[in-house]
Amino acid sequence: MWWPETSLSVPEDVVLLQQHLLEALAPYAPGYTTEQLGQMARGVAEHCAPICRQGIPTSALNGQVARALWSVGARDAARHWLDEQIAERTVRTTLEALLQLKRVPTWMWRVAADGVVVYHDDWPSGGDHGLWTLDVQRIPGWSEHLLLAQTMMIRTLLNALEPLWQPVDGRGTLGVRPSPRKAERAQDWTGFCRDALRVAQRRNGWSHVPHVWRLPDVNAQARWDIGEEDR
Repeated sequence: MWWPETSLSVPEDVVLLQQHLLEALAPYAPGYTTEQLGQMARGVAEHCAPICRQGIPTSALNGQVARALWSVGARDAARHWLDEQIAERTVRTTLEALLQLKRVPTWMWRVAADGVVVYHDDWPSGGDHGLWTLDVQRIPGWSEHLLLAQTMMIRTLLNALEPLWQPVDGRGTLGVRPSPRKAERAQDWTGFCRDALRVAQRRNGWSHVPHVWRLPDVNAQARWDIGEEDR
């Protein structure tokens, strides 16, 4: 996608990565035999090694490892992996929420690891559906892109998030925090997201459409002061 490469402190070789995973997974999968763990580690290593070479952040790789474990039925091991490997709660919660999707683009793990999209399961007004936030400020080089490129980025992110609202029939909330240097476009981006999700509602036959809110500043997330809903 548009993400820059970063350093990664894990083995890139499949054999080395497999051994690394085998040692790390053993405490999280007590019901598995050594042979089963070996097969699991090999499958995850073969899946993740090419991604390692792309230079994605370590937390994004941990999301990929958890996803690979989840896909082979080791869901407890996947959750334990995230609990132990990722210290920041919001990143951990977001990556775990993404595990529910049948397909997650490789770049989406980077987006989540960098805090561009965040899932808040402790939002007091979110009920059982929580709050997803989209932080435009965290997209690398955002202000340097033309409006058309920015629009395509936001649309791509929303398309990737769309399946998250499928199981809950469109219920939920999306908070959008615009770039401060583009403050005059704040209403435009919330309106753009609102319209895009209404299209998603019709396309998927949802009974509801996610609410869209504008997050006024970087401190709003901590205060849960999320401004006015875009109507």
